[in-house]
Amino acid sequence: MNWQPMSTAPQDGRTFLAGLWVNKSSARGTCGYWDAHVIRADDEHKDTVHPDFENGWEWDDYSHWCPIEPPAEGPDA
Repeated sequence: MNWQPMSTAPQDGRTFLAGLWVNKSSARGTCGYWDAHVIRADDEHKDTVHPDFENGWEWDDYSHWCPIEPPAEGPDA
C-alpha cells in the first residue's frame, strides 16, 4: 500500500481507503488504534466525505489515504 497525506487525496469522485487514528479513553487510561474506511469526496462540497460513505467521521479526521487497486482481470484472476 502507498499511503499518502490527506491533502493529496482525490476529490474527483474516486473512492479510496482513508486512515485515521482513533483515541479511546476509559477510567484506566487512554489508548488508540488505526482505523480505515472506504470513502470519497462529496461532489458538491470538496474536503467533505460523501454522505453515502459517511461513517461518523469528517474529512479532517482522516490523516492518510491510499488508492484502491482495481480487481485483476482474466481467467487467472
